[in-house]
This record gives sequence, C-alpha cells and structure tokens, in this order.
Amino acid sequence: MRRIRVGLFYSLLVCGLAAARSVEDGVYTKEQSNRGQKVYQEECMKCHGENGTGGEAAPPLVGVEFLPKWEGKTVAELFTRMRKTMPTDDPGNLSSRQYSDLVAYTSA
Repeated sequence: MRRIRVGLFYSLLVCGLAAARSVEDGVYTKEQSNRGQKVYQEECMKCHGENGTGGEAAPPLVGVEFLPKWEGKTVAELFTRMRKTMPTDDPGNLSSRQYSDLVAYTSA
C-alpha cells in the first residue's frame, strides 16, 4: 500500500514522548506498522479496498482525492477522525492501540 505522510505525530497519545516528532523521524516502530496493517486488513479493507483506493461505500485513503484533504494536518487530527468515524458501522469501537497502529501503518 502506498503510504501517506500527514504531518506531526501526536506523541503523548501514541508513544508518550514529550515533544512532537514527525513520522519521518521514526516515531512509529515497524511492529506498530505491522499491527496496523493487520487491523487494516481486518477492519478497513472491506470498505477502503486492498490498496486503500476506496470503493462504493468508502473514499480512497491514498492519491489525489485523499492527500490534499490531509496535507498540513496533524497525525492527531487523523487519529481523531478515524476514532470518530470508523468503522462506519460502529465508530470508536477499536482500541486506542488499534487506531494508533492504523495511523502508524498509513503514515509511515
């Protein structure tokens, strides 16, 4: 899956760091990203597609339709949006760790 770069990392939420760092600084571990990939396959792929290109019921998570909406926004904003709206049939039903892992997977 093509990864997205969305801005600053919300450090206290995911890693408990004192200062915000970017994803490019290696904020997320490979383990988090791998867990996020599993969550994506189990919870997100059915609507957003295998490669995040979207489907009939969900918008794409990659490319020209997605990137401009998130450019300049923080990873915390992405986390909050995911938690409030996904999965669409039961928003907020995943654990904080699962949402954080999804952010790691889609942002790394």
